[in-house]
Amino acid sequence: MTSPHLRWPSSGTASLLAALTSWVALWAWAGFVESPSGFLIPVLGGCLLIAGTGMLLRSARVPALVVTLAQVSFLFVWINHSWAAAESWGGWLPPAQSLAALGDRLALAGDVARQYAAPVPDDATEIYPLLIVAGLACAVLVDLLACGLRRVPLAGLPLLAVYTAPVSILDGGVPWWAFAVGALSFLFLLANDEGRRLSGWGRQISSTSKLFDTVGTAVSTETVRASARKIGFTATGLALVVPLFIPTFSAGLFGGGGPGGGGGGDAVAISNPIVDLKRDLTRGRDVPLLRVTTQDRDPSYLRTTVLDEF
Repeated sequence: MTSPHLRWPSSGTASLLAALTSWVALWAWAGFVESPSGFLIPVLGGCLLIAGTGMLLRSARVPALVVTLAQVSFLFVWINHSWAAAESWGGWLPPAQSLAALGDRLALAGDVARQYAAPVPDDATEIYPLLIVAGLACAVLVDLLACGLRRVPLAGLPLLAVYTAPVSILDGGVPWWAFAVGALSFLFLLANDEGRRLSGWGRQISSTSKLFDTVGTAVSTETVRASARKIGFTATGLALVVPLFIPTFSAGLFGGGGPGGGGGGDAVAISNPIVDLKRDLTRGRDVPLLRVTTQDRDPSYLRTTVLDEF
């Protein structure tokens, strides 16, 4: 009689790598706020919850979409407990009151995102729920594509969207180390998937009375992993180094064209008018930025910014 023992789930490594890749990619959002730990630490807990739920349910051969629904349900209960425990049944089950509280939190986070430019200061902690929900949604999608549907290359699309947001909004873009660590983590996820595909050819049909060869002739995946490491490090290094030697044109804005007087006061700087457009249109009150005196009897609008690239 053999003693029972626990085995590591077959999808455990892939689930953890997918969660790690999603979380590392979200480091690129650190420039949105002055204290990134306010959303990175909760997102890490959510990513681990996604990975643990996924590996356990997939070990039980649960369909991929059902696994995703279970992950979203567990995340929702966890978020409800974290943000609206006082309005919940037993601190966990969400009634209508807690749903309204969650909606108010997200609405307030959206208002803060429109009112402040990045990085949002420390005292505006209401922005964190928006970043947490968006980050966990990306992590669920990456887990579904990489582990549920086993389409790891497609999982790079939501990760690319994660990096696109700070590149479009932040002046400094994404730090090179955040991109490098995220790219390497994604390459390890790809290598693990290719190793899994190759190991599937390692069981041979036996000619004995046993249907399958229990001893096994597992194919070694070390060659695949070694090649993946070489290609991955080379590609990531080139992606970081080559842009330094490629000449680029400035994406700045045209300067003022007309002659101006010697006005006083501080300078007015506009970093990205498209990002501030929604906030400026819904501000609800006038904020004086500059005063201009002219002798024109019919003055037109004062042009402060011209977009030279569309």
